[in-house]
Amino acid sequence: MTVLRDGDREAVAVVDVQHHVDVGTAVTDVDGVLRTAADPRLEPLEHGDLAVAGRYVLDLRHLATDRIELELRSEDVILALSWSGSTAELSDVIAYSRRFRVTLIGITSNAKSALARASDIALVLPKAEEACPNGLAPTTSTTMQIALGDALAVALLDARGFSADDFRTYHPGGKLGAQLRKVRDIMHRGALVPTVIAGCRVADAVAEIGAKGFGCTLVLAADGMLAGIVTDGDLRRHLRPDLMSLPVEDVMTAAPKTISPDMLLAAATEMQER
Repeated sequence: MTVLRDGDREAVAVVDVQHHVDVGTAVTDVDGVLRTAADPRLEPLEHGDLAVAGRYVLDLRHLATDRIELELRSEDVILALSWSGSTAELSDVIAYSRRFRVTLIGITSNAKSALARASDIALVLPKAEEACPNGLAPTTSTTMQIALGDALAVALLDARGFSADDFRTYHPGGKLGAQLRKVRDIMHRGALVPTVIAGCRVADAVAEIGAKGFGCTLVLAADGMLAGIVTDGDLRRHLRPDLMSLPVEDVMTAAPKTISPDMLLAAATEMQER
């Protein structure tokens, strides 16, 4: 799970390192109304609001009270992001992590801050000026924290051997999910596949193409192995009065390109476009 909170340019996350989380799935505030990432009603967070993805929705000011019961385990990690590293609300996070021996990773620009000193691991960013004309609105600081977060995420993917198959399991929808589908997910099988036997006439291939509606037919050798393919384009290129009586081998494309059912659709699309 992950909990993010804005306040003094800070975000605090409680991260379950044992389970994959799609942290972009939903955002909510304290009124309990779900906002998707693309929802135009999603306003910039004000002090005290929450951006949440995961198991917990909480106000960090109440983290150390009995109003909040977190089921953190020894293998969990608290990842705290605070530009100043000294926000008052961080004291509860720090105290909680020390009390329950939860590893605390702090990301801040102040190496001498309370967060940096208390963290098991402190990642200190350069204290660069904000891009805001007034030097106040979080711009440069948030960009650097996002970049570091992306770097940590990519490193974790590599360390855990997170594959495209894993990504597809946890992110099946949308354009990304579609790109991770495999050839076997959409391919036709059995009687749906247009086929003719080598040695037949072109007329038989045309009939099979018309019956199955794919604009092509496979040509199989006597042992059932693929010998070639006949497409509408092959027929047009060989137009002649006696076309229909020709052996199918005279017009087919021998040894056509093939792809494994376990390959990604993106690879199949790339092969077709070459």
